[in-house]
Amino acid sequence: MSGIQLHCQPARDGNMLLFKYRITNLGTDDAYVMHALADVAADGALFANEDAAVVVLGPDQIAVVGKFLAPLPADRRMARRAVPLARHVAPGESFETCLNIPMPLAETSPYYGELRLRQYEPVELAGTSFRLGVWRGGNAGLAARPVAYAEDLFEILSRTEEVTPDYVTQHFPTKGLQILKRAGLFSRPAAS
Repeated sequence: MSGIQLHCQPARDGNMLLFKYRITNLGTDDAYVMHALADVAADGALFANEDAAVVVLGPDQIAVVGKFLAPLPADRRMARRAVPLARHVAPGESFETCLNIPMPLAETSPYYGELRLRQYEPVELAGTSFRLGVWRGGNAGLAARPVAYAEDLFEILSRTEEVTPDYVTQHFPTKGLQILKRAGLFSRPAAS
């Protein structure tokens, strides 16, 4: 995405994959970078789930990992889409954070529950792509509304179906890493 710079440095610490990253807005428009998903606690209170991530097996045995809108299921209608929460990044500003993914690496999506171990197939990876969803400020179809339960985060609302995020992605070669691919129906993104 033009004007948005992603620098990611993946690492491994025990049973965790760490994706330390920095986003810099080199453009002239405000940007909203996906940081969390709205979630509901056991007591019914809303909270920002900053650990929410999407992990899917993409084309060419590449794991796509990050904070982006997961593809909607093709086999069912969703009553409610996942609500992205984003950080505002003004022109010239940047922020750093880290996304921690537990091992073993397995396909995940907010639209699908976890499966039993035998319902996954291990697949050797050729690489990993770290991906973030980004919305441009100033778009007439976009609304970014502050949320009371998550300081400094904005709920991203689309006034039209045409307003979708752009993506910033960084690719990494991978050796000796597997992903647990879900059996059955599961929506995966197209190549980026």
